[in-house]
Amino acid sequence: MKLLPLAEEVLINVLDKNVPFSLALKNCFKYKTVEKFERNIISSITGCALRHYIVFDYHIKENIGNVNLEQRISIMLALADQLFIKKFQ
Repeated sequence: MKLLPLAEEVLINVLDKNVPFSLALKNCFKYKTVEKFERNIISSITGCALRHYIVFDYHIKENIGNVNLEQRISIMLALADQLFIKKFQ
């Protein structure tokens, strides 16, 4: 299963639709077959992106410019993985 689209879905629900993080995760896994280790990866990378959201958002706006929410989320997930999680190569 492709994990980044699921992580993006979780963050879109949290940031755009104001869904609580735990509910967004639960809804993401509700109708999809996702292994436990994959759930852990999605949870850790999205949680990391949310913990560092203000810093990531500031640097994206300063260095890249005005991009839409989906693009910012993709960049945030890449930054979260590269700087902290290191799950994807």
